[in-house]
Amino acid sequence: MAKEDIVQEGKKLLARERAKTLIAEAEVLSEQDLRGALGMFREALKISPDYPDLEDEIFLREDAIEKLDGVLQHIVAQLKGGKNYRAFQLLQELPDNYIILDKSGTVDQLAEKVRKVESLIEGAKNLPRSGNSQALPMLEEAFTLMPDYPGLQADIDALAASRQNYNDYIAGVEASVAAGDTVKARSFLDQFKGVYPEDASVGRLEFMIQNKEKEKTRKAAVRKNLFMAAAAGAGFLGLIIVYFAFELMTFKSANGKWQEAAAFLEAEKFADARTAAEEVKASLGKVSFSSQSGKKELLVKVEELLNSERVIQGVQGKILVDGKYIQKESLAGAQESEKIIKEAEGLMAAGDYSSALARFADARNVASLLDAALAAKINEEIEASAVKCQTAHVKSVLRKANSLHGAGNYEEATALFAEARNLAKGYGFKRNDAISRDIETAAGRTIGDRLDILIADGDALLNAAAYDDAIDGYKKALDFARLNKLDSNDTVNRLYGSINRARIFGLLAKGDENFKLSRWVDSIKFYNNAVELSVKAGLRNLPVLEQAVKNAKLAETRISLDELKRLELTGAKQFAESSWQEAHDTYKNLVAMAGNTAFAGSPEFAAILVNSREKLAITGERIFIKSKKDYLEEKYRSILKNAFGTGADITFLNPEVILLSEDEKLLKFSISAKSYVKKGGGQGVYSNYEVQYAYDRQKDSWHLLDKSSNSQSAGE
Repeated sequence: MAKEDIVQEGKKLLARERAKTLIAEAEVLSEQDLRGALGMFREALKISPDYPDLEDEIFLREDAIEKLDGVLQHIVAQLKGGKNYRAFQLLQELPDNYIILDKSGTVDQLAEKVRKVESLIEGAKNLPRSGNSQALPMLEEAFTLMPDYPGLQADIDALAASRQNYNDYIAGVEASVAAGDTVKARSFLDQFKGVYPEDASVGRLEFMIQNKEKEKTRKAAVRKNLFMAAAAGAGFLGLIIVYFAFELMTFKSANGKWQEAAAFLEAEKFADARTAAEEVKASLGKVSFSSQSGKKELLVKVEELLNSERVIQGVQGKILVDGKYIQKESLAGAQESEKIIKEAEGLMAAGDYSSALARFADARNVASLLDAALAAKINEEIEASAVKCQTAHVKSVLRKANSLHGAGNYEEATALFAEARNLAKGYGFKRNDAISRDIETAAGRTIGDRLDILIADGDALLNAAAYDDAIDGYKKALDFARLNKLDSNDTVNRLYGSINRARIFGLLAKGDENFKLSRWVDSIKFYNNAVELSVKAGLRNLPVLEQAVKNAKLAETRISLDELKRLELTGAKQFAESSWQEAHDTYKNLVAMAGNTAFAGSPEFAAILVNSREKLAITGERIFIKSKKDYLEEKYRSILKNAFGTGADITFLNPEVILLSEDEKLLKFSISAKSYVKKGGGQGVYSNYEVQYAYDRQKDSWHLLDKSSNSQSAGE
């Protein structure tokens, strides 16, 4: 197989490994974010287009998202149609891993509305559910927010009807008091107290009845006194006989009323029985002389009925169940709770634990409305069944995890063990409970195997020169170890060592890459970083570091040489342009750099140094000559005046200084200029002056070699 084929095959294998890692992460992410997982699957397909069955996995997820998007559109339609609660229910039924992209905030607003409605309903539950209850305005407010909330309209109607009955009872008491029928008024009040919780209305009505009874007592006493007075004045004996006849009739009427009271008691019409008994008691109060033994016997029966626990509780709407009095409504609630419990147990038997626990919660809600004693008994049964369901739920997840471990699927098994652990924690199981110990034992075994696989994956990526991926793999293993409490010092040190080794190899690879591309500064940076990291990590003995140090030194040489060559080119350009001072400075820098560098002994550096010194000497000479020429150009007036003895007022025109020759001893210059002197008659005279002036290098002095001049008039 050709080298190129081997390289391509290696790249292909590496791509497949990276795709495999992405797919594994995507499968885990699928449980949390279906869209995000789909993106990772697509990325894996780009990396490794021929990965087995990957296109099928992508199709399945695309199809699922498309269908869920359709459901979401239906939910939006429900919202637009005003079916807020139904839309919310459908949202709740969407799987947790379907992330809704809701930039408008509609979903959050709907959830907040549902939370507020349920808060109002829950608050109403804690208030009396009948009579003048403040629960009614709370439910009406909830209805305004969400009219389609299940059962809300029925609750409002029931409370409104109860309030109307409440007002009717009060009106009945008030009308009876106004008519003077305090017995009927008290009967209404007792029924009222038996149906509705005691409030301010009870005290007010009680006060009205008592006042009316006192008024009637005062009037009866006045009538009796008048009757006795009349008897004394009109024949006492006859009136006494009449009165005894009246008492006998009253006693007979009381006996008849007692029979009614007994019949009401038999029919469990306790309020009616009590009312009839109170009427008997009131009638017997009018019998003062006759039938005393019968009166006492009947009074005993009346008192027994009135003081009977059965009657007292019955008037309040309670019945005896298992030795305890409970509201009649509670009996129906208890039966409903039992029905829900049986339904939940059926769901538990079918393995639908979440639904079963939800039904147990429903049973608790029903029980919360019952009599406290009965509710406690039912809740005890619910709690026992719920714990049994929770245990079964955790064990079912644990069985699946153990099965996956047996098949070698450690990653999914680990995820299920974590799920089982979270379930157990959420259900309130303690760490020393048997179920919690079973989870930790099985999870520990699987987690250890999974950690070994993660480390092996990192090693494979390192050997394939995929250093960044190897670092990610080792970090993943380290995070996994910490998450699962496997971060012993040995494990942590081992993984940090692997991470640092991969980092060093990665830095060296980048250094080599930049070295090949002649990016000397970058290559030195990566090589030096690799060496520094190896020292910090205690890995300075890695064999690959020796070549890295050599390459770094060679790169430094190339940097210095490149800089010298750049300066050499600059100096050559300045030299060609006769920019002597600039060229001189450049070559001076070149000589200084080439002489001070640690690589001055190399042939390339030596050649640059020789050339730079030659050019430095030449440019130095040119600068020297120019300085002398500049001197003459500055002093030419005084030199010409001294040479030709001209007056001080003469003006020289067109001065010119030219270098005639140069040698080791002398520099010869020619200085020439013109002058114009105006004569009488409007004419003038032009004069030409020239001297040869020499600079003696050894004596550092100037002297005149020769001079010449001529004149002519302007008209000639």
